[in-house]
Amino acid sequence: MNLSVAIITYNEETNIARTLRSVIDVADEIVIVDSGSTDLTMEIAQEFGPKIKIFAEAWKGFAAQKNSAIEKCGGQWVLSLDADEELSDGLRSEIAQLILQEHVTVVPDDTPGIGEPCTVFSMARRNMFLGRWMRHGGFWPDRKIRLFQRGAAQFEERPVHESIHVSGPVGELQFPLHHHSYPTLVGYIEHSLQLRFARRLPRRTRRPPPAPLSRGLRELEILQGLGDGTRAEVTTIISPSTLPNRPTSLILEGFPLTTACIAHEALAESG
Repeated sequence: MNLSVAIITYNEETNIARTLRSVIDVADEIVIVDSGSTDLTMEIAQEFGPKIKIFAEAWKGFAAQKNSAIEKCGGQWVLSLDADEELSDGLRSEIAQLILQEHVTVVPDDTPGIGEPCTVFSMARRNMFLGRWMRHGGFWPDRKIRLFQRGAAQFEERPVHESIHVSGPVGELQFPLHHHSYPTLVGYIEHSLQLRFARRLPRRTRRPPPAPLSRGLRELEILQGLGDGTRAEVTTIISPSTLPNRPTSLILEGFPLTTACIAHEALAESG
């Protein structure tokens, strides 16, 4: 078995089919660890056939949950994906060719001409915000380690975002990974509120409950409706962790320049 894909899920019915379609042809198995989805996530996943292996486990924290999925993989190579990520066509072909090689080497920058065995690879992540590819403010290339030989990497818990620990050189794949992070502005603000709440939780219980829509967010939904399907005219988004660069990056991407007083009010109300 060459390639296992590891995914953790919780209520991902809007994302999981897109992710699975992007890997089903290149993967030998797809391991999904679900922590109690109440939507159609599992039913949708099962439609992709016998490659899908589903495990139900109580939530243990992002790092522990992802490591559990990795431990269940039987392939020589493991591709760890989030449920809202998708392989581009070029990346899928690149991975398919790489895992067939008996030995993979990379050439360090300071040692030209001498290759080192490489068992871990990163890929540039193309972050989509309101349907638009973000190329500024740290959104691109946003390299993430996602592909590694089994046993060569594992996730380590951090206060907010889990990180992956590796030993040895990390190769870089050429083609991008697509990240469908925030299809709606309301979802982005809710996620910012959840991260703020998560920082106050014990490390192993880091999934916060869904943030309730404040009065500001309800008003924001009305504004989006008045836009008749177009992108909301609220772009200077104020977030507790991304204040310096995210608003600027949104302006550079060409979103309309409108003060996000509603978004600011929603975040302020969260305390």
